[in-house]
Amino acid sequence: MAQHTFITGQFVRIDQQLANAGQRVVAAILDLIFKFLLASSLISLVLGAGGVFYHYESENMNTFLYFFVVLLPVLCYDMIFEFFCNGRSLGKMIMGLRVVASDGSKPSSTSIFFRFIFYLLEGYTGFGIVVMLFTKDNQRLGDIAGETYVIKTRSVYMGNMLAAAKNQFPQGYVPVYPQAAQLSMRQVEVIQECYFAKGEDAYPTKVELAQKICQFLKINVSNVPIHQFFSQLIYDYRFINAE
Repeated sequence: MAQHTFITGQFVRIDQQLANAGQRVVAAILDLIFKFLLASSLISLVLGAGGVFYHYESENMNTFLYFFVVLLPVLCYDMIFEFFCNGRSLGKMIMGLRVVASDGSKPSSTSIFFRFIFYLLEGYTGFGIVVMLFTKDNQRLGDIAGETYVIKTRSVYMGNMLAAAKNQFPQGYVPVYPQAAQLSMRQVEVIQECYFAKGEDAYPTKVELAQKICQFLKINVSNVPIHQFFSQLIYDYRFINAE
């Protein structure tokens, strides 16, 4: 499985597992199914609203409705989801994939737009699959133009952290590290990816990140194992941000 080293905004090296062409194709097929369901629902909505526009019935009105109410949302499906869902479409969520920028962070709106424009050429023709097979990091032209990568994420973060609720924690629980409230979601993502990182450089990277976290949060955990520290910090972040 191909990997790519990202240098985060905190200047920490994180090795991420890249999504392969097969995983991306399955995610794309799932998204096509969701697009079909979305289009079907929107067409039903337009047909149901036909009576409202009955006295305005004309070819121009029908074209207007179908373009803006049906075609445009379906065409912009990927761009909308990747922008509002942290680089993930519904298909990518199911497959555990996410689009990231060259530093491992959330892609910019410009990057997402480039991906969208090229997807109109690559995605619906299948050309993107060919390009992915011949690029080092499994990128299609939209990824290259937008300077993005598609990575395999950890289901622990996406499945548990965002869905955290107060009743999932012990009654009367008090965070060990209340300073976790100062962390951003992206910083916690970096911590979790580092937590799961493996390889020769993994431990030095974890030590470096732990030192930066302690410096940033002004805490001292010299006697706490790094894995325990990361795990507790993520747990406390979930508790503080749970509903």
